[in-house]
Amino acid sequence: FCLWENNYTECAPCHSLVQCPVCTKAYRTDDLIVQCTICDRWLHGSCEHILSEDSTLSTPGDFICSLCRPT
Repeated sequence: FCLWENNYTECAPCHSLVQCPVCTKAYRTDDLIVQCTICDRWLHGSCEHILSEDSTLSTPGDFICSLCRPT
């Protein structure tokens, strides 16, 4: 499973290290980012309603992003 970005020059997981796929904003140094276990993309924690690192430790390895979750 792979999606492509930047005119097919970057895979979605690599592109997500630069820009959040949910809000399409670039990351800042102090942003909390989380990785989906299904699509391997990185997202702002705040876009996924994760506001602290403590929240990410409660379910290590089990995070499924809003782009992969069934509606």
